[in-house]
Amino acid sequence: MDWIAFFRQHYSAAGDRDPLSRPRFHRPAASAELIELESSIGKRLPVELLEILGQSDGILDELLIGEEWIENIWLVWPVCELKRLVKLHRDAGVPPEYLAFSSAGADGILFLCPLGFEQGTNSPVFVWHPIEGTVELVVPSMASFYSGWIRGEVNS
Repeated sequence: MDWIAFFRQHYSAAGDRDPLSRPRFHRPAASAELIELESSIGKRLPVELLEILGQSDGILDELLIGEEWIENIWLVWPVCELKRLVKLHRDAGVPPEYLAFSSAGADGILFLCPLGFEQGTNSPVFVWHPIEGTVELVVPSMASFYSGWIRGEVNS
């Protein structure tokens, strides 16, 4: 999937509701970086996450405040941040069969994808609530997650 076109299309469609928000893309993650990330985790990343990172090493939501675009929240963390946060999240209680790829921006809530997921299938997205220590299914794919997030329809 062309994830950059996907994000641009969904932000454009949401423009009437929120014209002051946009995605910021980065250089694609190198194949070696993705292999190193998988190696450090010890499991395969979901295909959808690999595709996103292979097109943009992290995607940041930005807000227009006055005449300046400011960083709001990472929609997906870059490879270096994913790698850095794995141990921290494990120590905090995120189950090892999941990888946190983004935050809800409040209360330590994280969005997760399952690791070791079958090739060629959509990756369901889960939410981890640290206070309760629970993991719950949010949506059946990253595409439906981001589509809903951009429209303000995903609840954590």
